Amino acid sequence: IIIDLIYIYNAFVDKVYDRLPAYFALFFVLAVPWLVHKIFKVKINDNMKILYFTFILFADFGGCVLGLYVTTEWFDKLAHLLSGVLTAIIALLLMHKFQYKEKKLQTIIYTLAISSLVAVTWEIFEYSADSFFGMTLQHNLETGVHDTMGDMIAAVIGNLLFLVLYFSPKHDFFQKFI
Repeated sequence: IIIDLIYIYNAFVDKVYDRLPAYFALFFVLAVPWLVHKIFKVKINDNMKILYFTFILFADFGGCVLGLYVTTEWFDKLAHLLSGVLTAIIALLLMHKFQYKEKKLQTIIYTLAISSLVAVTWEIFEYSADSFFGMTLQHNLETGVHDTMGDMIAAVIGNLLFLVLYFSPKHDFFQKFI
């Protein structure tokens, strides 16, 4: 939050406002665990919080602050792949919270739906920020729809990779973790 506030301050001092929506969005992103707890009455364990905030640090600090989204071609896809894994875990936690009887096909559909919803919502945010605030989150001048589709596909692949491990009888660690 402190680093984000510094970026917001510098944006106003330098009169460069194109990144402000992304900086302000971080407050919401950081509040997600608290919102999930308040809205769904789900107690989020410390391991889950560590995973979530590590991902946010990786994606925001590594991608935006260190500039890896621009300098490292594969970093964006890796971030979206990891978001697919994270959303699969969150979907499974919600299923367990609401004591949903787990069947493989239903679990796959449910986790894919949650992962896809998160990926689509994020891409809509990026598109809106680019369109309304003149940002270049999607680098749409260079890549257009290819970036958006690649990001959503990477998230779904991450989700599917996690499900393969989750349902693998040799890897009950993931089921115990959830």
